[in-house]
Amino acid sequence: MSKCLDVRCPSCPQGLPRTTRFLDLVLSYLSDWRKSSPQFPVVPWQHFMAHIREQVNPLAADDHLREVIQQLQLMGEVVYLKGELCDLVALDPNWLCRSVCGHLLARASFRPRPTGVYSLEDFQLSAPLWDAMELLPILESLGMCTRVSRGRA
Repeated sequence: MSKCLDVRCPSCPQGLPRTTRFLDLVLSYLSDWRKSSPQFPVVPWQHFMAHIREQVNPLAADDHLREVIQQLQLMGEVVYLKGELCDLVALDPNWLCRSVCGHLLARASFRPRPTGVYSLEDFQLSAPLWDAMELLPILESLGMCTRVSRGRA
């Protein structure tokens, strides 16, 4: 990619972060990791860090992993989601945007309600491919939904 930018815009690569061997190793491992969990390629940030240390580099410090996740997100390879309980990493942005958000935003997914409130069971029926309890925190971190206590519904 940087070679293409060198030709089209000689000053562009100067502003981009430099790639590292660690980033290259994580990138090459990421494709295998995606293949091993195609149905729900989302992991908690702590699990991501532990897994990268286990599979790629046991000496990776937290600040190295934060830098790598930032670079991966800038490259469009992952989506880092700030969660209320824990941060999440979507290993496959395509899955998140097309399969999940695309499916849920399709008109046929939900029947409109005057209150706009859907029960967990309603949500599960509209997204049967995934566990609603796993999917809802992702959608909350994207700002697509929020939990409502039964007293307020």
